[in-house]
Amino acid sequence: MKVNQEKSRPLPPWMSRMRAQWVEETVSETVKADNCLFGVIIGPGGSTMKELQVKYNIRVLVPRKGSKDEPIIVEGKDKTLVKDAVLRIKALIAEEKERRRVTTPVSQTLCIPKALHGKVIGLKGQNIRPVTQALKIKIKFPNKNDNSDEVTLTGLPDQVDQGISRLLNLVNQEKSRPLPPWMSRMRAQWVEETVSETVKADNCLFGVIIGPGGSTMKELQVKYNIRVLVPRKGSKDEPIIVEGKDKTLVKDAVLRIKALIAEEKERRRVTTPVSQTLCIPKALHGKVIGLKGQNIRPVTQALKIKIKFPNKNDNSDEVTLTGLPDQVDQGISRLLNLVNQEKSRPLPPWMSRMRAQWVEETVSETVKADNCLFGVIIGPGGSTMKELQVKYNIRVLVPCKGSKDEPIIVEGKDKTLVKDAVLRIKALIAEEKERRRVTTPVSQTLCIPKALHGKVIGLKGQNIRPVTQALKIKIKFPNKNDNSDEVTLTGLPDQVDQGISRLLNLVTRFPPCRA
Repeated sequence: MKVNQEKSRPLPPWMSRMRAQWVEETVSETVKADNCLFGVIIGPGGSTMKELQVKYNIRVLVPRKGSKDEPIIVEGKDKTLVKDAVLRIKALIAEEKERRRVTTPVSQTLCIPKALHGKVIGLKGQNIRPVTQALKIKIKFPNKNDNSDEVTLTGLPDQVDQGISRLLNLVNQEKSRPLPPWMSRMRAQWVEETVSETVKADNCLFGVIIGPGGSTMKELQVKYNIRVLVPRKGSKDEPIIVEGKDKTLVKDAVLRIKALIAEEKERRRVTTPVSQTLCIPKALHGKVIGLKGQNIRPVTQALKIKIKFPNKNDNSDEVTLTGLPDQVDQGISRLLNLVNQEKSRPLPPWMSRMRAQWVEETVSETVKADNCLFGVIIGPGGSTMKELQVKYNIRVLVPCKGSKDEPIIVEGKDKTLVKDAVLRIKALIAEEKERRRVTTPVSQTLCIPKALHGKVIGLKGQNIRPVTQALKIKIKFPNKNDNSDEVTLTGLPDQVDQGISRLLNLVTRFPPCRA
């Protein structure tokens, strides 16, 4: 009842008058800004905000750290001063944005043909050094062995823009410079007489054309009197270009390149280990393996492959073979032969009679359950399932791990016992579901007005401590600086429900404050 008294206690008359007067006369404006710019409005130790509030006779409300899309609120009694304050705040934000833009280093990429890199840099960097020193930027060209055209400039934005402009001027100067007469004649003659062919290949196969240190490409160029242009690393769908003056030699070179690529593909195929999966009924795994592996060992040793069968407790039919492709294919063939031999082997007469009798007299029922609940039917080491089978004279077939929507099958000769077993299995599943529900911790959120958090907690936690200790739950209130009303309770479901009930009882003792 003490809390109800606090909430219902009216404000003093002077405070009510002040509050009503402020609300009646207040003019409000909002300013949108990114969270990272709030600091420029607050200033060191709140100095900028205090200066604004004193100068314009206003109140500035800056959203708390981490808030999203919340504006800065400017309140005051004089509409003109409020607008002036808003303009000043916007100016501060714009100045800070511009300051950050011009003082934050950036990187930009410029594409300059690889053939011009050396000329743009100049002898010992004589062309590029004045640019970097004057503008205080870094210019990075790709390595000699890298065919990339990308040049990266790093520095302040204005300086980088000037650097790009000066680099483009150097490139244009080099492009406009005429070739010497002898080079022009050679180029014209080459273009006039050149025959060109293309060869498509994956990027990962370009290395076989280039060879160690470029040896294969040099050999091709010398042997067939051609030029081979291999796309740079990382290019997509670009073909290898073969150029030469003799059409016959160019075609021979293309055939040779295609043969090299085909040989490399085949070499990689036969030397790269692969894994393949074969489905063999679980009941045949032991017979296929043989006594102490006598059937399977000759296969693995002869073909140098690994054959992995699932564990005894795993009902999977999948057998995995790992090794070189040709050996794995042979292994699959030999395993299938072993399976066929086992399948074609006739059953002993007594087993055939038992099987026929069982099929004829069997009654079957199904029980649907989630995969995660199959374990309660199986039990530790299969003990529960064995107990059911012995007690009710039935057979229980539990789907293998990972199966979807497959039911548990209960088979037996006596319809009554099968139904009793099904009821027992359903009871086990229901008990397990309830056990998990009551033993799995949960979290629930309760909304309590922020103004009541301190009263609900009590002096040094005297109100809330009995609840947490008695029910063994955790109750988390938001931090002082967080305006959230959400209180989180974590623990076992029944205890959390009781905790919510007891918190609500505490809250009802503290009715909302009146204005």
